[in-house]
Amino acid sequence: MKPVEYLGKVEPIVIALFEAILASERKASQEHLLYWAKHEYHCHQLEYDSETAGDDDKKRHHASQAAEAKEELLLINAASAAACGAVLQIAQQCIAMAWPEPAVRQRKGRLLGSQALSAVICNARNQALHFEEGNLRNGTKGCIDLLHKELKLDTLDLSGTRRSLAKDILSLLGWHSYELFAKDMVALLAEP
Repeated sequence: MKPVEYLGKVEPIVIALFEAILASERKASQEHLLYWAKHEYHCHQLEYDSETAGDDDKKRHHASQAAEAKEELLLINAASAAACGAVLQIAQQCIAMAWPEPAVRQRKGRLLGSQALSAVICNARNQALHFEEGNLRNGTKGCIDLLHKELKLDTLDLSGTRRSLAKDILSLLGWHSYELFAKDMVALLAEP
């Protein structure tokens, strides 16, 4: 199968992934606001409300609600990051079909800082799939560190973190829909 044909076959899947990512971002935004509202209310109750000054049950209840909202937010973000990683996986498969030789596929597409789009996709996909191991390959770590340094993006700081950066990479690439993803991929695949 040719890479462009593959891109056509995965279109409905990638569209569904972007729809899921967008829905999770809306849900995360709601949960984030809910968490902070409950957290702020809890702190307000602890510090200023004389009626509940001695009411430990109410304090525990508000603390529990804030903790539940925070946990929900973390779960939503993890699910969204997994969907973003799936988009990177599909992009990497297209690249691998077009250029089976790894050294060649690392030099294709527009530049992000000093790095080719294909290199960013392949290394970001590796990071998204292996972040929990805590030991990234030198090439992957180097790519992410260079993006962080050249583009001054704090979200791409790998120090002390074990989280997928797939969501941050999709944002960096400007991939917020299938159309934007496909535009980049078609241009990339058109290169010799």
